[in-house]
Amino acid sequence: AIFMNGESTGDMWTVFTPAQIDRRLYQLGPISHNRRDNSYQVMHMTFVVEIMGSPFAEFIRNPTAMPRKNSTREINGVLYKNSNCVGFRNEAARRMSEFLDIYHGICKPEKGMRPNSLLPDTVLGGRKAFADNARNMGKYKYCIVMENVVGNVGYVTEKLLYGLMSGCLPIYAGSRTILDVFNPKAFIYYDLARPDEALDLMRRMEANDTLYDEYNNAPIFADPQRSVNEYFSICDDIGDGSLKRRIRQMMEIEE
Repeated sequence: AIFMNGESTGDMWTVFTPAQIDRRLYQLGPISHNRRDNSYQVMHMTFVVEIMGSPFAEFIRNPTAMPRKNSTREINGVLYKNSNCVGFRNEAARRMSEFLDIYHGICKPEKGMRPNSLLPDTVLGGRKAFADNARNMGKYKYCIVMENVVGNVGYVTEKLLYGLMSGCLPIYAGSRTILDVFNPKAFIYYDLARPDEALDLMRRMEANDTLYDEYNNAPIFADPQRSVNEYFSICDDIGDGSLKRRIRQMMEIEE
């Protein structure tokens, strides 16, 4: 049997007994424990890219064929649209509001946000509206695409891919795995332990359009084929299918 915890911070060692795991129970997803036997780290993003549909699935299959979109900058500010109001995301939005307009939905800091911050008519839908969401996000200069939790190895959802393919410049906080998956110069990595580094970079971008354009125009992948093969090739028609084979080898159903 397979235990999939693609968007969970839990793992099978806290759900099942050792005897149950010994009966060949396998975990696919983020790994928050030190015991790696019977487990294989797979991003949640890998699981859902097919569900996201066009153009996401097509991009993963042929990442060099689709040029990166650029923000239309129709709305010169930061989109902060989440349904799960996490403290560190609220605090990041508050810090950014010191020098940028923040367009937010239900989530916002309890205090400290400038009074002109509001969400215009652009509304993001649920998971049935991936493509529409991406189009709406592309109107903003920046977008906050931070994970719900940090510090869990491999916990990577579709949030950053959303931002990268929409055209906005994503501001990401979460697993550092992402720095190996995508081009670190294609987005802003917001290190919660050192937030001033990202904030200073954004301030420099506000004073220098060329610097912003360097990031907003950078290729999504530094090495497209390596990233697709390593992190997305869960099917034979995605990359070289090597992720699928590695999982099957872990499960001892393929040599």
